[in-house]
Amino acid sequence: MGRPIPAHVILADEVWRHILMNHPEIKHHKERVLETSREPDVLAEGEAGELWALRRYDFSPHGVKYLFVAFRMPGNAAFIITAYITDIERADRRLKRTKILWKRRS
Repeated sequence: MGRPIPAHVILADEVWRHILMNHPEIKHHKERVLETSREPDVLAEGEAGELWALRRYDFSPHGVKYLFVAFRMPGNAAFIITAYITDIERADRRLKRTKILWKRRS
């Protein structure tokens, strides 16, 4: 299956404020959130009909982590609903409970 990447990624101001309230560590990574939605390392089915995009980044001094972005795609646009930084082990546990739709070749 080809990678079902959205034609447009939408991160509404209200959603961004909500993300920052719950995950303030992501404050300086808005462009990475958008990039992860468009160019993920892994794309998976979410647990409630959404899609999950994950991409590895070096968040020094904290080391390599995944940026996790959940979005809904009611057509050609992706509407981001949440995003946060997570460690690789936690991301791997979540991915084991769902269906991987696409994975970047190493």
